[in-house]
Amino acid sequence: MAHADIDIPDDIARTLVDPKAYADGRIHQTYDWLRANNRVGRATIDGFDPFWVISRYEDLREISLDNTRFPYGDRPVVVIDQASEAFVRNMTDGKLSMFRSLVQMDPPDHIKYRLLTQAWFMPKNLRTLDARIGEIADKTVAKFRGLGGACDFVSDVALYYPLEVVMEILGVPPRDFDLMLRLTQQNFSPSDPDSIPEGLDPADPAFAAKAARAFATSLDAYFAGISADRRANPRDDIATIIATAEIDGRPIPAEDALGYYAIIATAGHDTTSSSTARAMWALARDPELFARVKADPSLIPALIEEAIRWETPVKTFMRSVAHDLEFAGRPFRAGDWLMLCYASANRDEAVIEDGASFRIDRGKTEHLAFGFGPHVCLGQHLARQEMRALFERMLPTIRSVALDGDTDMSQSVFVNGLKRLPIRFELEAG
Repeated sequence: MAHADIDIPDDIARTLVDPKAYADGRIHQTYDWLRANNRVGRATIDGFDPFWVISRYEDLREISLDNTRFPYGDRPVVVIDQASEAFVRNMTDGKLSMFRSLVQMDPPDHIKYRLLTQAWFMPKNLRTLDARIGEIADKTVAKFRGLGGACDFVSDVALYYPLEVVMEILGVPPRDFDLMLRLTQQNFSPSDPDSIPEGLDPADPAFAAKAARAFATSLDAYFAGISADRRANPRDDIATIIATAEIDGRPIPAEDALGYYAIIATAGHDTTSSSTARAMWALARDPELFARVKADPSLIPALIEEAIRWETPVKTFMRSVAHDLEFAGRPFRAGDWLMLCYASANRDEAVIEDGASFRIDRGKTEHLAFGFGPHVCLGQHLARQEMRALFERMLPTIRSVALDGDTDMSQSVFVNGLKRLPIRFELEAG
């Protein structure tokens, strides 16, 4: 097979690793082209190892189900340039990352570590949190009502509501919420102008790795104290589970504990914030949609599901190929790198009709925003529960809502979403 049949044109390929393309919407033009012209193409970009790009729903779903052929643990799980990968490996005696989290684990470790906290995030246990989540939602709505008819919905509402829920479950005190938010933004969007870690230069060839080191160092310093406290004074929180966890009769390594803290303290709230903001964006730009959902609260779950699908906060994950094989007519070789484009799969016309439009009349949509297969997101049920609790309480208090200026998206190849959503609103009397 000629390279011309495989390789993605350079201008298309470069958008895949350009954080700005994820903020200004060009990435969706790239995804549209890939699905139509090269559903499994190879990106060869200066400064990066080549990687295959998976843009179609069925292909991504098949790969997600198969950890044997397509493992997570053999290559970096986030696309990273060669200079940054070399920097990380030099610092860690050849390891792929500063720490190891669930998304970097394959069998048998993955299920052993997942089971440490899985029960916390299942619907049966989450029902016991209904009252507390409701209290936090009530407090958030009261704050919203006091904003004087205009606000930035992201910074005033969407960021802090899921943050407070997850930090309470994890066991982080309120005085440290702002620290966790800042570290999350630096972790997911280090090259965004609003999130660049202090003292780092995005022009540095190893910037991505140095940003990851800064995040890991700060997180480790913070959770070392939390872990010591929980071992001495156990509580009913996830920090206690992590601090006292054992696998096969031995305490988990420090790098694995840090990875567990990292995934819950960051992904546990940031992705929900993005989807919450996207739901309000949809209501604010479409008065008819707002009127429908306000008049019929039974539509709130459909609004939530569509916001999660349409936003798809986790845009990409990387996997690798365990051995030589053919996939979708492409000759994969052992060690090849794959980019799974979830936001592309969730707009795949072959599966989701009119996928670029925001519609709440789709019925049951098997989107892939939470991943699929063994690595499906632990927090998916909590995210839906939080969003439902908020909108069930907030919508009855709003008479009207509209956009009030330009929105802005974060610049990140990995996880991104709205970082500014100015709205104006009128409240119901009383």
